[in-house]
Amino acid sequence: NLKLLSMQAKVQSQDVVRWIKSQSNLSADVIYCDPPYASSVYQPILNALAALSSVEPKRESLLILEHRKNQ
Repeated sequence: NLKLLSMQAKVQSQDVVRWIKSQSNLSADVIYCDPPYASSVYQPILNALAALSSVEPKRESLLILEHRKNQ
């Protein structure tokens, strides 16, 4: 889908909290997280992002965090 849209992206298929904590320089237009719905990882994801001192969000960065309808 990214190729069809002529977009550049870096796709990571791994534990999102561990990946965020491993980043020394994170700059993104969009951060999309789709964790297992039954997990309790939502707050740890937000905490990990907030703890990064090197995050350089773009002026209009977007965080998309998928969750169950009833959460």
